[in-house]
Amino acid sequence: MKIRKSIIALALAALAAPAYATEKTDKTETAAKEAAEKAALAWLSFVDGGKYAQAWEAASDIVKNAIQQEQFGSTSAAVRTPLGAVEGRKLKSATPATQLPGAPDGQYMVLLFDTSFAEKKEGLVETVILAKGAEGAWKLAGYWIRPSETSPLPAATEDSAKADTPETAAAKEAAKKAALAWLPLVDGGKYAQAWEASAEVARNAVSKEQFESSLSSVLKPLGAVESRKFKDATYTTQLPRLLDGHYVVVQFETVFANKKEAVIPEFVTVAKEKDGSWKVAGYFLR
Repeated sequence: MKIRKSIIALALAALAAPAYATEKTDKTETAAKEAAEKAALAWLSFVDGGKYAQAWEAASDIVKNAIQQEQFGSTSAAVRTPLGAVEGRKLKSATPATQLPGAPDGQYMVLLFDTSFAEKKEGLVETVILAKGAEGAWKLAGYWIRPSETSPLPAATEDSAKADTPETAAAKEAAKKAALAWLPLVDGGKYAQAWEASAEVARNAVSKEQFESSLSSVLKPLGAVESRKFKDATYTTQLPRLLDGHYVVVQFETVFANKKEAVIPEFVTVAKEKDGSWKVAGYFLR
């Protein structure tokens, strides 16, 4: 079974990976890591058991404001069910952070677990991001699974591993053009228009109102885009939770006014529609 990095859909934009702001390790930090690991394992037990409604209820407001319970459940089930039961999980690292894109400054912990599943014995890493609330409890702020040896882009498939053919080269160019036409809508805060200009699969996954709320919560705190540089484009015919088709994941390196110290990777997933046009099907920051 082929396992690829789960591309975070439009509805999950607020679960983007952080620009880490680390702190020196001390006893307080060690205690925080231990408490966060315990909270992460408690939360993961819900997901492992298919109790997605309970997992959503136990998450932080960052998650609840980004995605509705029903969508969280269906998305989680689509990603986790094919993997089968968890057979082993080992903490790989725990990194404190004080900043996450699209979230207020606070106390966060980014935990990476090397995890084996019944249908995928090795090679997967679970990322669990926790936020510490005012009451002192650690709650989920983000979760995804990726192959341990890859970036957030889809793992190489037979299609993407080959040298570009004229067709895939044309697909990449068309997708890049579509992404660059769509991004100014998001940059200008025209989220409703961005939703309307998105692929059918994206509009079916999240309502216009939810899309506006999610993108606003993630992007407004970052401020205006000061620069955006194309980095790469990956063509594939398969993505998790989507029917086989033609997709290109376009990556940009972007600097925002309120995060000038960090270059933030943007990933725009573009899908080929039935009419042959290319439209955005997913967007997230890392």
